[in-house]
Amino acid sequence: MGLADVSAAVCAALNGPVGAAPATVESTTHFLRPAHTSVVATARPLRVGRNTVIEVDVHDADGELCARVTQVVTAVKPKTS
Repeated sequence: MGLADVSAAVCAALNGPVGAAPATVESTTHFLRPAHTSVVATARPLRVGRNTVIEVDVHDADGELCARVTQVVTAVKPKTS
């Protein structure tokens, strides 16, 4: 579920502190049906904070929900010298 992981990381980065890198702390995937076509992932934040909760839906070309991924993503601030 690399697509869902990247989608969640981008969503967390866009909604988190400026300059912080997203790091996945927890991930749960529910596979609902096989995807026999191309897929599209849609990520949305459910809770934004130090630990951000992201939900990602993966749909096939027919619009059918194939997987739902929930991730907890933390914001890692870069070290300052």
